[in-house]
Amino acid sequence: MIKIGRTWLSIVLLIASLLGAGGLYLCFGSGVFVGDRQNQNDNAVEVGIWTSDDTFEQTFIALHPNLSRLDFWVDSYHPWSSPYLECRISELTSTDHASELTYDMIRRQSREVHSVKISGWLISGHMANSCSFEPISDSQGKQYVFSLRSPALKKGGGSILLSSSKDRYDRGSFFVNGEKKDVDLAFRVLYQRPYRQLIRSALNRLVLRKPFPLSKTWFVSLLFLMYLGLVGVLLYSCFLYA
Repeated sequence: MIKIGRTWLSIVLLIASLLGAGGLYLCFGSGVFVGDRQNQNDNAVEVGIWTSDDTFEQTFIALHPNLSRLDFWVDSYHPWSSPYLECRISELTSTDHASELTYDMIRRQSREVHSVKISGWLISGHMANSCSFEPISDSQGKQYVFSLRSPALKKGGGSILLSSSKDRYDRGSFFVNGEKKDVDLAFRVLYQRPYRQLIRSALNRLVLRKPFPLSKTWFVSLLFLMYLGLVGVLLYSCFLYA
């Protein structure tokens, strides 16, 4: 009898945990947002990574604190010839706008803040791919350089990134192997929302167009606390029977 009770408690606890996790994900989402005019999704032009020395760099200005992700568009990618992509994020220390600086000046006046390796098997063709990193809390107003390389590219291999058909992003420049181009990398800049803002946003989303008392954030908060209490009781019961 006790064994059956423990089994049922485990099943109920698992279902409750899955429902809770799913609910939190739907409410909070990924917790990131795209900066204003920082979704450069014109991806009409193909740019090839043909050698392990090819480097693609896009400068941009962070509009918010907590810079945490950069997305870029890939047309085709072959993990067997390119085991990984290397993404680097460098802060431009110059007070001059990047468009006023030569490539050599940008290189000399920038310092790397993050370096991320993305496994080739995790990169999807014909869509946006993400380079995520620890949020930079003081990123607002600073200039950055986003760099993409394939250092382990095998001879004869190649991959295709995408860029715009013309210069659409006026707050940065695009370089291919140090040469400035009159186009932009197809990319978008994302920032991490503060947890307090996430909670407030989630509650407001939950109570939207709901009848009373479900239209009140305090009532929804109370229900959630009761849910946590129920899960706690179930956990305690499982340990007690164990």
